[in-house]
Amino acid sequence: MKKVLWQEMRRTEIEEAAKANAVVIIPVGSIEQHGNHLPVNTDINCSFSVAKSVAEKIDDFPVLVAPPIWWGLGFFPHHKKNPGTISFKVHTYIDVLTEVATSIAAHGFKKIFFLNGHGGNIGVIDSIGRMDLVTADDEPPFCIGHTYYSLVDEELKAISEVDFSLGHAGEMETSLQLYLQPELADKK
Repeated sequence: MKKVLWQEMRRTEIEEAAKANAVVIIPVGSIEQHGNHLPVNTDINCSFSVAKSVAEKIDDFPVLVAPPIWWGLGFFPHHKKNPGTISFKVHTYIDVLTEVATSIAAHGFKKIFFLNGHGGNIGVIDSIGRMDLVTADDEPPFCIGHTYYSLVDEELKAISEVDFSLGHAGEMETSLQLYLQPELADKK
């Protein structure tokens, strides 16, 4: 299997990928409670797994998957009462995304895609293309962001056997975790 994970590559491999005009996917998500049956890494695990799978399947151009940004926005009231959430304030989150993208661009990458897996991040991720990235050559990379599950909303509803829930810890996230990390899901 081809190497796609940034953290597993050598310096020279990353340099070659930049010269080949690789796309870099940055998975973003959150660490928060997902009911009593799913682990707190559900959102970031989904976006990271989707990013890795996509990168491995694309052969037309190189794709790298950067180390995921585990934490997201959203210490929302419905999460406060449940242990497990670790989150950023909005300005901190924007700074982290900007710094990571700027670091990647500094190595010569011109195409950066933030792949989101957390509903609380959607507003920031949807506006990612307007980030003010400062690069050495004053030519910022093309940045875009998208939430993975919004790409397949209708398809998921069509195959659902029950009243489909795209929501937090619902049918889709539970199904994905049972596939991706069944040992961490409580099946009782």
